Amino acid sequence: MTDINERVVDEWTSSTTARERVKEILEETTTYSKVSTIADRARVSEPTTRKYLNELVEEGIGTTEQDGRATLYKRNRVGSSTDGSKNSGRRVHTRNWSRASRI
Repeated sequence: MTDINERVVDEWTSSTTARERVKEILEETTTYSKVSTIADRARVSEPTTRKYLNELVEEGIGTTEQDGRATLYKRNRVGSSTDGSKNSGRRVHTRNWSRASRI
């Protein structure tokens, strides 16, 4: 017999695209996380997750932070500091190239 959680995950993965799942997980991610962590939660391979995360950062939905050689990702809350965190000296990169910001 299949566990209820497994059935819910199976239904979620069959009714959504990989990009939709990565976006959903990113939008729930409030602390900087590794690609592998987001990939596991989204049930997507790491290379595909990285591709979609980079697209989502370009769209302004996510933000990145460098931790040595690793790039970490979390949701972008431009103009809001709901998590109360400070930069703590680490390099943070946010891209928000909306049409309005280029005019």
